[in-house]
Amino acid sequence: MQLTTRGWSVVGSVLGLYAAGRALGTVELAMVAAAGVVALLLGVVIVWVARPDVRARRTVRPHRLYAGATAEASIELVNLGTRHTPVLSVTDRFTGRREARFAVPPLRSGESARGAYRIPTARRGVFAIGPLRVGVTDPLGLIRRAVQADPKEQVTVYPRVEPVAALPLTAGRDLVGGAVNDFSRSRAGTEFHSLREYQVGDDLRRVHWRSTARTGQLMIREHDVPWQTRATLLLDDRSGGSAPAAFERMVEAAASVATALHQRRSILRLLTSSGLDTGFGTGHEHFETIMERLAVADPTGQDRFDDVAARLHRQAATGALVVFTGELGGDGAGGGRASRRSAGGDRAKLATLGRRYGFVAAVRFSPNALDGTEAPARRTTQLPGLTLIDVPRGTSFADAWNEAMVVRFGVRSIPVWVAPGRGT
Repeated sequence: MQLTTRGWSVVGSVLGLYAAGRALGTVELAMVAAAGVVALLLGVVIVWVARPDVRARRTVRPHRLYAGATAEASIELVNLGTRHTPVLSVTDRFTGRREARFAVPPLRSGESARGAYRIPTARRGVFAIGPLRVGVTDPLGLIRRAVQADPKEQVTVYPRVEPVAALPLTAGRDLVGGAVNDFSRSRAGTEFHSLREYQVGDDLRRVHWRSTARTGQLMIREHDVPWQTRATLLLDDRSGGSAPAAFERMVEAAASVATALHQRRSILRLLTSSGLDTGFGTGHEHFETIMERLAVADPTGQDRFDDVAARLHRQAATGALVVFTGELGGDGAGGGRASRRSAGGDRAKLATLGRRYGFVAAVRFSPNALDGTEAPARRTTQLPGLTLIDVPRGTSFADAWNEAMVVRFGVRSIPVWVAPGRGT
């Protein structure tokens, strides 16, 4: 039970009138103050007596969706009591101070009322909805009594995605080595190919214990499965490496490529330059884990790009590596922060990884790379061991990426269908 804004105004008025009446010796002002006190006390009694026996339930559909898609929260209120309810107020909070408010007219015994509101999905993130509260006020609106009717729920808004071409089959060893769900047993061979060191996400059932005992390190049996793509996506989340708008485009680009690869049933892994590693995996659950990580991705003050690059080089890498970045250290773009960030140059490190992967690409969202006022004649640059894809301001990532796939592999874009959201 609490005072409303109007109730606090009445309290202030009562105190002011009482003080003025005492100071001026005016009985009329004291009587008006007393009337305010009586109104407040009656409000407390009315709200205390009016205890509506109602059940409120919120239903959110869907709980996971892409930015810009439609999500709705529907609320059902049922009068379980034997008498009419007073006018009820229903409030549901959405992360922060935003609230949905409903006024429900009196309900007869057993009667129900329904309402709905649209959930904001303009930006990505993980948002809390609730708690749902049902309240009653006195006729003058001075006192409110609210009870929690439904707990909080979580809604995950994935980054916005564009239809892009998936990577073709890439050369490399052990393309299924890190799969969480080994759905390939009935569709591909499992012939022994070679041994390699253990990587995060590898199936421990494929450990070669004799070689592990001899070398002192976990060794994994590799199998040749040529029909399936294995891809590592590296998001450069170093603070200062890109403007906020550019970083948002980087996240959306990573989500677009991940979605296209997931629909091809590829084996995926998400890394960040700050140290996040989801490990390799397949299936919808692993894909949702990647998308949830991207939904909450933000630039950090941690710069572990050199360590991540060294780890990728040290591991027996296979398949494709795609890096989403702003500025690349060593680009020489006016001696900016990014070019001073790494003595050896990020581009040189990525080019070195080209000898370990079947395909290495750097998707660069740098305002200094290309002006963006004019469409460049060529956005894809082939370097030794590295494909550099520039996406200037005002240019669609899908266009730049699909152009690169044509230049590098001769693969043309086949738009993919993306579900607007999934409930759980």
